[in-house]
Amino acid sequence: MPNLKLTMIRLPLLVVVLFLALPVSLAAAQDSESEGMTVIAGPHSVRVVMVNSNLAAGFIQMALYITDANTGAVVSDARVVIMAANEEEEYEGWGTALNSPAEPEKYDIRMNLGSTGEWVLSVDVSSPLGQGGAETLTLEVPSLKAS
Repeated sequence: MPNLKLTMIRLPLLVVVLFLALPVSLAAAQDSESEGMTVIAGPHSVRVVMVNSNLAAGFIQMALYITDANTGAVVSDARVVIMAANEEEEYEGWGTALNSPAEPEKYDIRMNLGSTGEWVLSVDVSSPLGQGGAETLTLEVPSLKAS
């Protein structure tokens, strides 16, 4: 009988611990999304945050936060282009990052990097403030060769 009581106490205790740990892990995920790197592209400050990636498959998803470099004001009407270059394979690609009325400060982009090797990502931003570009990230897409 004492073992049954102990088991009945352990299960609810485990559930309580899991519920307490869940908000901490969600907050950590949000903190990692709030980090990233910031570059200056002409009159714009661009914070680049990797949201999701599977570099083995060449897949990346990023969020870009565009602000006025002088005032910090959100730029919600920018044209944001991400360029990806792989000099080893002489391959280039580009994609447009888009925002939405629900989150005008956040521009999202998903890209598939078409080959292995080192990819240099650059951003080009145009808005009523002006135009500017900058390198943002360098990513390595690994080879899937079997050993």
